[in-house]
Amino acid sequence: MNNKNKKEQKRSGGTLALYIIFSIVASIAIWSYITLVENPEVEQTVSNIPISFIGEDTLAANDLLLVDVSTRSLNISFSGKWNAVTRLTNENITATVDLSEIVTKHASSPGTYQLNYNLEFANYLSSGGISENRANYSAVTVTVEKSISRSIQVKGTYDVVLPESFRARSLEYSTQTITVSGPQAEVEKISYASVYFRRDEVTSSVTAECEVTLIDGDGNEVSKEGLTLSQSTVTVTLPVVMEKELPLYVDKIYGKSNSEENTTFIIEPQTVIVYGEAEILATKDAIQLGTVNTTKLGLTGTQTFGIIPPEGCSIVSGETTATVTWEVIGLETRSFAVPNIDFTDVTEGYGVTVLGQGAIVLRGTKEDLNAVTPDDIKVTASLAEQGEVTGQFDIVASVTVLGFDRVDVIGDYTITVEIELLPEGAETSSEGQSSSVPNS
Repeated sequence: MNNKNKKEQKRSGGTLALYIIFSIVASIAIWSYITLVENPEVEQTVSNIPISFIGEDTLAANDLLLVDVSTRSLNISFSGKWNAVTRLTNENITATVDLSEIVTKHASSPGTYQLNYNLEFANYLSSGGISENRANYSAVTVTVEKSISRSIQVKGTYDVVLPESFRARSLEYSTQTITVSGPQAEVEKISYASVYFRRDEVTSSVTAECEVTLIDGDGNEVSKEGLTLSQSTVTVTLPVVMEKELPLYVDKIYGKSNSEENTTFIIEPQTVIVYGEAEILATKDAIQLGTVNTTKLGLTGTQTFGIIPPEGCSIVSGETTATVTWEVIGLETRSFAVPNIDFTDVTEGYGVTVLGQGAIVLRGTKEDLNAVTPDDIKVTASLAEQGEVTGQFDIVASVTVLGFDRVDVIGDYTITVEIELLPEGAETSSEGQSSSVPNS
């Protein structure tokens, strides 16, 4: 029984295979007859045929811009021979619209225009005998507007957390403006280009690449669609600086008669507030104004100094100068007549005559000044710099008070001399003139 069933199944399977082969052969024969012999007229609709727009460069050359089209694809019904029409698809047909006709055939001005399209078939297709029956659009409606370019100012905002003693300065931009091109109506809405960034607590300058957002006069965002930006991002730097109050000071040169104990200094202002990079200010505790030499004046003096902040820093409080006033307590000054002057380094064959001199001012205690006599004052003037020259010169002389180690000579002592060439055979000479200034 089982053998009989197997034979019947085998016979049935063979019959089915023969039937399938016969069906395929019959189909090929029918298809060949239809295409090669009958090839009837048929109609077929091809949907979503893409539209290609050309000539936009011609529009741009005339300051026009395509802003809207009625459609970007077509549905077209074609008729023709079966073997041709049935091969048509939206991949081998293209519709082309030439926008340059707005310039060459129309008014070349903003507006709405209806433009015809041209169908283009792939090279391997033969368009002969194919007819276009119906289309969902007989022409394509396009809208063009005036195209302009404007320079738009960049403005930035930020949201950062700054610790105490730190402050932010004005934002810095890689560019102050960007150029926006597009339809006139849209471009003219733009008020400025906004950039924004946010950071958590910062103690140093921050740099970020920020996206540009276009803002209108009411503070609303303007869509970038249809617009061309010269750049879509701007590099923004927020300088973050440290503020620090720094005291002002001067280096001091004391004389023999005065010291820190009996000399007072007042600096106005005493401090200034500066800002700069934290790394710089962290190592700065004060600002040096300069040096005060208390032997240049008598018992009091005032000097003005420029305030120079640390490199890379600025003064917040606005001061540019400081005044230093100093006073020596418990001492006196007294003028003394000039004794004879010892000239050194006088060139052989030249003579020196003193034409003018002032008084020598000494500073010390009352007791020391009362004890000083003109014989205790030694004045020496070197003429090494003058050499073999003649004429009148101002010479800074050296003054020493012998035997008094707590008495200062105040200021520089200058004398006026005349140097002349002596007659041949005369000896080198110098004449000192004593001042008539009395002790006071």
